[in-house]
Amino acid sequence: MALAALANFALVLFDLTYLPLRDFWLQGRVKLPGFRIGPYSVEGVRFRVPRPPVTQWYDPIKGIRPHPETQQYLQAVEQLERQIQRMGVKSRPTKQQLVRLRQLSAEIVQGNPFELAGKTATLEAIENRMRNRVGLSAQFGVGSPEQAFRIFWSQAYLSRKGWQQELQFFRNRIEPLAATNYTRGINENGDFIDRFWILDLPFAVLFGLEFLGRTYWIQRQRPALRWREAMLWRWYDLFWFLPVARWLRAIPLTVRLHQARLIDLDGIQEQLSRGFVATIGEELTEVVVVQGINQLQATIRRGDLRSWLAGQGERAYIDLNEVDETAELARLLVRLTVHQVLPQIRPDIEAYLRYNLTKALEQAAGYRQLTALPGMAAMSERTTERLVSQLYALCYEAIEVTTQEDPTAEQILRRLGENLRQAYSSEIQAQQTLEQLQSLLVDLLEEIKINYVRRLSQQDVEELLEQTRQLRRLNESGTGGN
Repeated sequence: MALAALANFALVLFDLTYLPLRDFWLQGRVKLPGFRIGPYSVEGVRFRVPRPPVTQWYDPIKGIRPHPETQQYLQAVEQLERQIQRMGVKSRPTKQQLVRLRQLSAEIVQGNPFELAGKTATLEAIENRMRNRVGLSAQFGVGSPEQAFRIFWSQAYLSRKGWQQELQFFRNRIEPLAATNYTRGINENGDFIDRFWILDLPFAVLFGLEFLGRTYWIQRQRPALRWREAMLWRWYDLFWFLPVARWLRAIPLTVRLHQARLIDLDGIQEQLSRGFVATIGEELTEVVVVQGINQLQATIRRGDLRSWLAGQGERAYIDLNEVDETAELARLLVRLTVHQVLPQIRPDIEAYLRYNLTKALEQAAGYRQLTALPGMAAMSERTTERLVSQLYALCYEAIEVTTQEDPTAEQILRRLGENLRQAYSSEIQAQQTLEQLQSLLVDLLEEIKINYVRRLSQQDVEELLEQTRQLRRLNESGTGGN
């Protein structure tokens, strides 16, 4: 499908450029402009390029026909040349044909049949070349175009300058320009005829079937998506069906060529992502942080702190399984600590207790003199070891008791926490400090918002992205190595 997309886009480009390049497809003429560098100058070069009869094939698609007025004019010139060759310049039929050519020239100059094709500049070039040929200065506007044509198509001028030479000039310099003129048919809507849809229809059918099939596959792979959402999953493929702005098909074409690995756009995609994130990263971070602080300030100003302290702001808590997850988590952590963690680190705990107990005894008055007596040092060590073991055992047993299920103890602790909260609430409200507390909290948040919300520059964001990219590469290399 990537090659079919490439072929369709090439056809679209050809259609879009056909009218501007029709002169080339018609005559194959190419002109390289000359240039001048100081005292040196290089003249322009004209040459023909072999090409297939493209205009014969594509003119009917665009509704193009040779303009009848310019074709009649060129045919009249051919007829004049044949008459001169048979009867000479001074003959009566030649004179009549020259009169007809002067009339046709005046009609072309006045009527401008080149306007419909947007080639008025071509008519201007014909007029300038004709005035220069007969000696009227086109550069300074001396002499009208009609006067130039009257002089050129006269027996006296052709006899004096030589009719072979002048007709050769016309064939080489005037006829190629006049032959490029054309007219286009108009449809019932008043627009130019354009049958490009005939060439584009097979591609539209092909891409349409492929689009429907891919949409069906996406919808089957993701049942949560509706059919319309599955179609928008590859929104850029819709450009294949637009009858206007066909140049937008470059978007799905680029995607297809990248997916087919005919071109590599990973670097461009990565750079675009970096630029997008770097552009919005600073503003997005600040908006999120400032909005969070503003919500906290609004909550405090609304008096939610007073409601919470007074126990009036509690919301109905939805219990899914009739289990106090917080208490269970705390009990699980305590049980894990008592039965698994503490036995493993008991030597370290006893060493720490022994060190602190010995240090405290050494600071006691007379301890050093007492340990200097025979047998007292050993007794002191045994006593210290016994105290350390007993102290650890007491602490262990005290903690172990909390792991046992005791509804009475849990009720006492729950009542203790509730009474503590109520005591704090009542004392704070009784001392008229709640308003001051709210004001201080709001001011503190405002200071945080002003002083501690750092503005990330674009360079900072790019540095973060570079660090992220390096971590991703290390991760990919590590995954590949494994």
